[in-house]
Amino acid sequence: MPACGKYNHCGANKHQKKIMNRYSVSVAMAAYNGEKYIGKQIDSISAQLREGDELIISVNPGKDRTWEIVSEYAKKDSRIKPVLCDKKGVIKNFENAISLCTGDIVFLSDQDDIWAPGKVETVLKEFEKDSKISGVVHGHINIGPDDKPIDEQPKKRDRYRIRSFNIFWINPVQGSCLAFKREIADKFLPMPDYIPMHDRYIGLSLCKRGKLIYIPDEFLLYRWHDEAVNPRHRNPVPVMIKERVNLLKSMRFI
Repeated sequence: MPACGKYNHCGANKHQKKIMNRYSVSVAMAAYNGEKYIGKQIDSISAQLREGDELIISVNPGKDRTWEIVSEYAKKDSRIKPVLCDKKGVIKNFENAISLCTGDIVFLSDQDDIWAPGKVETVLKEFEKDSKISGVVHGHINIGPDDKPIDEQPKKRDRYRIRSFNIFWINPVQGSCLAFKREIADKFLPMPDYIPMHDRYIGLSLCKRGKLIYIPDEFLLYRWHDEAVNPRHRNPVPVMIKERVNLLKSMRFI
């Protein structure tokens, strides 16, 4: 894992430890053909979990050694809990992982990124500040297959003013940077099959049931590579229109 420079503030002081003891943590990871990078991600997550926390890894059966890799991790660390998901697709895979989470706060995780030190403790501090906070989104840095930052980085724009209107149109809620109260998951699960992506749908539910906030801390090294699920470029206009129509249909379920 690369040195994270300014992120080396992960030594918790007494106040931070008190906050970390306030909530239990579940991490919901969706995995599919992820053998190339999933080990680094598991290492970066497990280093921040305490006894009693958990990492749920929902695996869609594929053609590589993903299941074998996560099973080996589970043998060495009881907090890591791999489960098979027989429903295909990233949305249903995340749904499966979230449904099995038992912690107070759920962090979403892709299989191929890297968490920067201090992510969990800092996000938990935000929940501690205000009981009305339903979810927290943080910033990220783009990296390539070699773990090194790439030239194109996220723009700091007003789009990070997270409101339902913005989520519907431009979606500032990146799932791999999102944590939310587990109790709210009971309101948005199961997720409709036709929604464009799980993070936008969850974001709308969190806005409806409390405050969804953004913090600029870049606690995720977000990997761009050829096998990634999320496209780097905008969809064609007809696809974007269809996605928003389907999202509008789904809002009665959130």
